[in-house]
Amino acid sequence: RPPPCSHVSGSRRQCGFPTAAEARAMGGASHVFRCGGLAFMALCVGYGVHMFGVRQASKAPFRPPTLKGAEVTTTRAPPTILPEAFRKLAEAARAELERGAQPGAAELADKKKHGWVFGSVLISMPLAQPIVVPVRPRGAPPSEGKNVVGMQVLNATGRKCVVYGMGIAGESHFEQTMAESGCETHAFDCTIKPDSPAVKDKAFTFHEWCIGPEKSKINKNNLYLVGGGLRFKTFTSTLKELGHPVLDILKFDIEGFEWTLFEEDLLPASILPNQLSFELHTEGANTAFVPPEPVKGKSFEEVNALILRLFDLGYRVVDKAVNYDQFCSEFTLVRVAD
Repeated sequence: RPPPCSHVSGSRRQCGFPTAAEARAMGGASHVFRCGGLAFMALCVGYGVHMFGVRQASKAPFRPPTLKGAEVTTTRAPPTILPEAFRKLAEAARAELERGAQPGAAELADKKKHGWVFGSVLISMPLAQPIVVPVRPRGAPPSEGKNVVGMQVLNATGRKCVVYGMGIAGESHFEQTMAESGCETHAFDCTIKPDSPAVKDKAFTFHEWCIGPEKSKINKNNLYLVGGGLRFKTFTSTLKELGHPVLDILKFDIEGFEWTLFEEDLLPASILPNQLSFELHTEGANTAFVPPEPVKGKSFEEVNALILRLFDLGYRVVDKAVNYDQFCSEFTLVRVAD
C-alpha cells in the first residue's frame, strides 16, 4: 500500500497512480480512494476521463483529486469490464425511459411514492464524490444545490472551462464558486439589475438578459415578465455573441420555463453543453414559486420523453434529487457521446 497521497507534494507514482501512457497501455485503471471508511470508484485515463467530458485525455494527464490523508490503492481490471458495465446500465435506464414515455404509462406509476413523476428516470451513470462535487450554500439540502462532474479536470483540456448560469434571482453561489475554481463563468438573468447584491462585484460576468426564445407563446401574460423591456437571446446566439464554441456546464433553475428552453432552444442547438445541471418542474408544483402555464401538461410521461431525448443526444443521468415539493427535482447530466 503506497504512502498517503498529497496532491501538492506527492507524485503520481507515489500516490499509486500510473502515468497516462501506462494507464492507456493497461486499457484504463480503477482507483479506489479510501477516506474515513468510504470507498469511491473513479474511472481513470482513457474510458473514464473521456466519460467526464475530457475529450483530449491523451494530451492532459490525469491528476488525482485533493484528498487529505487518503490512502490510495490501484487495481487492474480487464479493459472491457467497466465500459460494458456502464453500457448495460445505460441500456436498462433507457428502456425504462422508453416504457415511461408511452401513452398511458402514468396509470401504472406508483403515485403514493414521493416524487413519483420522476420515478422512471434512473441513474444511467452512477458516479459519486469526489468525482461528483456538490456545489451549494453551507447547510443547504441536496435539492437546493447543483452538482459538477470532474471539477478536478475541467481545466485540464488545454483551454479554460466555460460555465453558464441561468436564473440568478437572489442566489449566485454556484456561479461564484465556478468562477473562483478558475472557469470563465457567465450569469444570465433579465429580471434583476447589475447592482443587485447577488451579482454586483462578483468573480463572474453578469448579463442582463434571459436565455430563451423571446417570442415564445409561453411568455405571453407571464406574471414573472410583467412590465416589458426584458431582453431575451437564444442559447445559440448567446454562444456566438460571447465567442464560445464549447460550453462545459449549463446550469439553470428557471421555475418551469426550462420546458420551453429545451423544446424551442436547447435541444435543436448545434452546440450542446458537456454537462447540464438543472431543476425540472412539473404540473402540480407549488404555484407560489412555479407559474402553472409553463408546466401545464408536463407530468410523468413528458418527463420520461424529455430525458429520453437527452439520452439519445448522448447525455447520462448522474444524479437525481427530488425536492420537498415532489413535483420538482434536481438533475445532473453529463454528455458522453455525440
